[in-house]
Amino acid sequence: MKSPEPVGLSSLFELSTLQKEGMEVWLDVTLERCATWFRASGATLFLKDRDGEVRLKSKTGHQSKVPLGTAIVKGEGIAGTVLGTGEPRIIGDPHSDPMLKVAAVRDEIASSMVIPIIGMAGEEFGIINLSRSAGEESFCAVDLDQAAQVAATIAMAVSNAILFDLTQSTMITLDRKAEELKAVLSCVAGSVYVFSSNGCFEKGGPDSGPVLDEATRAIETLLVTRESHDFKVTDPKSDKTWLVHVAPLVSGGGVLTVQDITSIQKSQDETARLRRLAEIGQMSAAIAHELRNPLTGIKGSAELLRQDPALAADFASIILDESLRMERLCNEFLEISKPLKLSLKPGKLSKTVQRVIDLWGPEYAAKGVELRADLGTESVNTSFDEAKVEQIAHNLLRNSLEATEAGGEVVVETSEGRFSVQDTGLGMDSETKQRLFSPFFTTKSNGTGLGLCNVRRIIDAHGGRVDVRSETGQGTRIEINLRDNAA
Repeated sequence: MKSPEPVGLSSLFELSTLQKEGMEVWLDVTLERCATWFRASGATLFLKDRDGEVRLKSKTGHQSKVPLGTAIVKGEGIAGTVLGTGEPRIIGDPHSDPMLKVAAVRDEIASSMVIPIIGMAGEEFGIINLSRSAGEESFCAVDLDQAAQVAATIAMAVSNAILFDLTQSTMITLDRKAEELKAVLSCVAGSVYVFSSNGCFEKGGPDSGPVLDEATRAIETLLVTRESHDFKVTDPKSDKTWLVHVAPLVSGGGVLTVQDITSIQKSQDETARLRRLAEIGQMSAAIAHELRNPLTGIKGSAELLRQDPALAADFASIILDESLRMERLCNEFLEISKPLKLSLKPGKLSKTVQRVIDLWGPEYAAKGVELRADLGTESVNTSFDEAKVEQIAHNLLRNSLEATEAGGEVVVETSEGRFSVQDTGLGMDSETKQRLFSPFFTTKSNGTGLGLCNVRRIIDAHGGRVDVRSETGQGTRIEINLRDNAA
């Protein structure tokens, strides 16, 4: 005759204790109920951890000497010996059981019953070990039959509690992360938008106008390349500037942030204006010195012409050359002194640089210097002023040609938002590199020293960076990086 199922099995699914006091207390209460149902004087509950180890999670009665966290080792102890059988088992006399010859069995244990906890998919994820002390009635077949009947219910209740605890922990973690994200977003000086994998905003979106237009193009690019991108948007009508950043999400779609940096941009512009005025003050003295030489030549030639008009043909050419030199100096000085206005448009640097290379090809061929291009593929557009970047490329190719002897080589490379010019020319010492972009500094007999100074102005206006590597006799490499133009 089968024994009746323990009364109150439904209490195993009562989770109020779990909600209020946590998983450990719920397991203790559940184990005590199981010990009561089976009239056991001691009980231990082992559950599988995430690392796959089956460890002691709860204990009651005389088994209290076993420390929590102890792992079951297959073949050792009562639970370890029957681990993996998948069936409840009674061990009448642990000391005489042939399966436990190598096991360390406590002397006060006279009878044990092990109930495996098996999930819905048939996986064993724990064990309940019930024991009775010497002098108590040993477990019998009726107890084993009863254990087989309630084992599935116990397993379901434990699985349910584990899942509930995991869900509760996950929800707490999500709430904490949501709170942290909300706090972070509240500190962001701008707007944050999330867009789906089809480019549509989840909620809201930038206002119509230049920001929305540029953001739409950036999102389209990101959905293809899955790469982050920064860029500035300026509206001449409202005189406002925004910094826009797009970044992909692993789940698809991405995040777009828009920050009004008008005040920052104006502050930078004002700083640049003041720096430019300071440079102009320094250059005024320098240009006065530079103009004195051609003026001296013109004055001397005019004096000689007045003394001997027959020399007009000879001195006229000197006067003309010196006048043209003065005009060139004045033009370059005026170019540097006025504010630099950029017309930024997204595009590929490789195409712009290629046009300049094509124009310089005949000059290089005439001198016998090889001009080689290694133009990489650009997956993301870079915002830059095409005419100004062409001006940079012209200047660098001119300098490399002048520094390189016949038989030498100049290599132009482009990649994502950057290009470089490397030659096998004379190279530079450390002092020359340090003064390379200073106004009126030149190593050329007929140079003005304003070319590279203007190159630096253009790069700074883009928010870019220039790196120079050079050694005397080892050539020079100058790299322009415009990918920082949103920083």
